[in-house]
Amino acid sequence: MLSFTLTGTVGRIRSGADELELAIASCRLHGQDNDVHWVVCVARDQLLRASVVRQLSAGSIVRIEGEIEPRRREIKGVAFYDVVFVAKSFEALEPELASPQCGEARP
Repeated sequence: MLSFTLTGTVGRIRSGADELELAIASCRLHGQDNDVHWVVCVARDQLLRASVVRQLSAGSIVRIEGEIEPRRREIKGVAFYDVVFVAKSFEALEPELASPQCGEARP
């Protein structure tokens, strides 16, 4: 299993039946320009989901660690392959400890 670490700004938190979805904006600096990348992570563990809801909101700065899981879906008889970023832990960060700000981008 591949792992990931992501630092960014929470854009959205959405609850589902068995998982919590977090849209995270992460920035890279290219010269003077910010290059914003959105990554959607899911939290499946019940205790982790409860902690996210208590500690994070849109605009929070966060570091997430987890695993990248392959996924196969079928839509109208056609197989699609992609990956899911599954959060295993998170840490709320102070703004001064985070990467450069992404501005007011929204998912």
